[in-house]
Amino acid sequence: MRIGIDIDEVVAEFVEGYLELFNKKFEKEAKKEDILTYDLWKNLGISKEDSFNLAHEFFKSPIFERVKLIEGAVESIPKLSENNELFFITSRPIDFKSKTENFLTKNFSNINFKLIHSGDRFKNGLKSKSEICEDEGVEIIIEDQPDYCFDCAKKGIRAFLFDKPWNKNFDESKSENIIRIKNWNEILEKINDLKLKIKNEL
Repeated sequence: MRIGIDIDEVVAEFVEGYLELFNKKFEKEAKKEDILTYDLWKNLGISKEDSFNLAHEFFKSPIFERVKLIEGAVESIPKLSENNELFFITSRPIDFKSKTENFLTKNFSNINFKLIHSGDRFKNGLKSKSEICEDEGVEIIIEDQPDYCFDCAKKGIRAFLFDKPWNKNFDESKSENIIRIKNWNEILEKINDLKLKIKNEL
């Protein structure tokens, strides 16, 4: 199968690192559980422009260099790569493509993957994640943003919505192609179940 994997908050602890920088810069004590929408400026009381500028500053900062991995990712992604093609699909600014490639290579040196930047958040004339999935023949996407999941689901792509504070209020029953998951172990189980179901239907 061809599987798309978001990076921030699916593989890397973006929000944790971002808030560390935010708290230092603005002398605040914001916590991850305070983030109820991924439009971060709406949670943090800053402008959209300041929020985007801070994201760019974060990618350039020493904090980014020591960003943690989501629990289970480092063990599960190599297993997922054994019989599948992996596509890391991220809405990070494409200016940081080399840093993102280095991050992935450092943590997943023994797997083959393709890295693709989307234009969902920072635009730059790039395609959306759902368009990328269509172009690449991606059958499953693992994502924490409900809007991106829904866009993919509408195109018949199965979307695994990684449970996060900012997607708690999203009703995944809006599409039979959206499955909410809590951790990487559950992702592996669901994909194995899906493969068995497809095999039995043949």
